[in-house]
Amino acid sequence: MKVLFLMFHDSILRYLVPKLISAGEDVYAANKNNFHSILSENSFDYVIIDIDNCNFNILDLIKEFSRKKQINWIMYTYHYDETFIEILKNEKIKGVLSKNIHPEYLHYKIQNILYEKKEFLNLRRKFYRANVEPQDNVKVYLHLPTLRTPIFGMAKELSIIGMHVALNTPGEIICFREGLYLSKIFLSLNGHRLFLSGKIIRLCPENGMVLLFDKMNNFAHEKIAKYIYKSIDNYLTRISTKCKV
Repeated sequence: MKVLFLMFHDSILRYLVPKLISAGEDVYAANKNNFHSILSENSFDYVIIDIDNCNFNILDLIKEFSRKKQINWIMYTYHYDETFIEILKNEKIKGVLSKNIHPEYLHYKIQNILYEKKEFLNLRRKFYRANVEPQDNVKVYLHLPTLRTPIFGMAKELSIIGMHVALNTPGEIICFREGLYLSKIFLSLNGHRLFLSGKIIRLCPENGMVLLFDKMNNFAHEKIAKYIYKSIDNYLTRISTKCKV
């Protein structure tokens, strides 16, 4: 099977490409300088696009080459909303892959698509948990309706669906209980103040609590997703063996 990775970072390619080659796939990669000529001069069974790295209209590209060739298109992104998913379905996209999942699960899901175990993949499970580096200073402000001032903490782990928070004053854990819903959670991330809400699903007396997010706006989703993907990128850079693509 002939597969093209378009606009992918080197770190994720070094992880995925050897696995797909060892499975017998014919794998190629293209960047912004050569993707048009590679698509024009070759036929591929699957084209997997990191659409967050593209500075051109993805749907125009798909329409242009779908008129000439039979290609199965797969999108790789941290942007997720129902309108976007419906647009991709209408354009006959084969699948959508989230950037915010563990790389091993990403490889598993790509294999599912290649061997047509899924007609359309809308991936929302097994999200990657990023360890928050101390120097990132990701502050958390937890507002309780019974208190005038927020309770302060630091994020220790972060995913697109929740986080682990260590309280600045461990004794304040008595103010919380498992199942408590917090409608006002502020997260300070990379200079941005993000507004969240969610439920406490586990109390850790020595290490704070685990929160499951309920609602967040698109801005918060994008900033958290970018932070997690950067962590994945760093993780892959550390573990991947070099592979010339």
